[in-house]
This record gives sequence, structure tokens and C-alpha cells, in this order.
Amino acid sequence: MNALSNVIPGGLKIVLDNSDFSGPASEGTVEELESRLGFSFPEQYKAFLLNYGAALFQGFEIFGIAEDEDEEGPPLWSDVRSELFSSDLSEFPGRLIPISNDGSDYTFYILVKQNSESGDQPVVAYGPGVDGKEVADSFFDFIKVAQQDGIETLVR
Repeated sequence: MNALSNVIPGGLKIVLDNSDFSGPASEGTVEELESRLGFSFPEQYKAFLLNYGAALFQGFEIFGIAEDEDEEGPPLWSDVRSELFSSDLSEFPGRLIPISNDGSDYTFYILVKQNSESGDQPVVAYGPGVDGKEVADSFFDFIKVAQQDGIETLVR
């Protein structure tokens, strides 16, 4: 596990360890993406990338970085790099990192606040009738609620 693995609380670590995950992204890959974006990932998301890469849960996934993807078959994981650069996020306020969707109308983003004193960055939803609604206090809270109650409960 990566040095940031101590950032992941024990209960959430058990949940993540029991998910289907791609495997850790390298520090170099994460740093290269941060450089390309011009800002650093929040500590919680960075710890997830460096320890799990990308993950599939019952009913939802967390976009990440899957470095050892089989190029012959369809991708198993949604890669945050393609999600970041395939859509125009310029219409949205602040810096948004797409982390998941409900498979239909709603996409969930970490809202990266500049100069935030807290390591927690909220997760917001965008979709019909939900424009920037805060659905979780942090990335880890998002995973806990989505895994426990279902991702659809976050936009109600």
C-alpha cells in the first residue's frame, strides 16, 4: 500500500478492499495528471488512486486510473483522464473532478476548492434539476453513503 493509505479510515478500507478494483496507480501517473490539470487532487481521492486505482461496487463505480487495462477487450474501469478531457467542464464553477455517475442522468464530482484549509472537499451532483447540489461532505463520505444506501439516494 501507498504512504497515503493511512488517510483511509479502517471501515472504508474494508469496503474498498472488498470492491473490485483495478490496482494502484503509480505516483508518476498521478503527478503527471495533476501537472496537466494545473492543480493537485484532494488527499482522499489521491489516496484512493494510489491504493486502488479505480473501483466497482454494487450499483456504482468510482472513476480512477487503471494502468494495467487489457487493451484487447472493452475497458472494465472508467478512467478519470478520459472523463476529465472528453467533456467541457468550463461551464461549471470551480474545479471539478468527475468521480462517478448513476448510469443515467447524474454525474458526481469532487469540487476542488482553492486554498481550502480542510482536507475534505465536497462531492456535488449535476443532472436534471440538480445543478451543483452538495451530496457528500467528502469523497470518502460519498463512497460510504453510495455503498450503504445506494447512489440514487444522493440526488433525492
